[in-house]
Amino acid sequence: MDQHFRFSSFREKLVEHLFVGELLRTSWLRGECSLEVAKPEVDSRGYDVIIERSGVVRHIQLKTSHREAAASSQKIHLGLAQKPSGCVVWIQFDNETLELGPFLFFGNDAGQPLPPILDFKIAKHTKGNASGIKAARPDLRNVPKSRFRKLASIAEVFDALFSASAIDAQDQRVDLSRLQAGLHKTIRRRIDEFKLESAVPLPRLTFPLPTRADATWFPVPGMYGGFSYWGEGQGDDTRLVIESWSRVLGGSGQRHEVAREGVRLIEEGFV
Repeated sequence: MDQHFRFSSFREKLVEHLFVGELLRTSWLRGECSLEVAKPEVDSRGYDVIIERSGVVRHIQLKTSHREAAASSQKIHLGLAQKPSGCVVWIQFDNETLELGPFLFFGNDAGQPLPPILDFKIAKHTKGNASGIKAARPDLRNVPKSRFRKLASIAEVFDALFSASAIDAQDQRVDLSRLQAGLHKTIRRRIDEFKLESAVPLPRLTFPLPTRADATWFPVPGMYGGFSYWGEGQGDDTRLVIESWSRVLGGSGQRHEVAREGVRLIEEGFV
């Protein structure tokens, strides 16, 4: 037990790597090999790892404790609720072998935000100040263990994160790769028209697509403008609408639509 206390940070990272490795292993054994894993540069929004499968992005906060631990709640950052598929995985492990499982899951189906946590008890610092007072941490909420769903295996965790039926149905409804290819083609063509030499990384589409009300803005240096895009329609009829313009060139606005038939110009001359 002394080793767990002395090297708790080492153990935490070890468990995290084991967990991600088991998810990758599950993807491999299912013949997919489709997971992409990333880490935030700054740990300030309540998630430890970002994992994507088939266009669905999960921002995941990881919590760990050994199986006999008495922890009755976990602190969850309010920022996690702002992510489209934010969730928490509480990893329990064997104290001697570090074998993972069971797991506790707090979240919704892929594509859905975190269940509401604002009304849970505000968390406090574990240590008191000079006066012995444990200050409140207004961005954190204590979510009780009873609100977590128990999952027996890493396979169940995989399915909770990336429901096979939901993802497969989504793949049949929306061909993100086709829409993204059309978006990139439009951006490159317009950059060439403005005679720019921009090497900015092109945006990646994820599900769900933005709506017109919250359209994604992609600026291009030197263009004095950029691209705004959003999704319209449903299922096989899903389309990506792209507006682009330069505010220093009158009438430069164009609106393109990416659909099953390809990319077409549907309006121009505005702005």
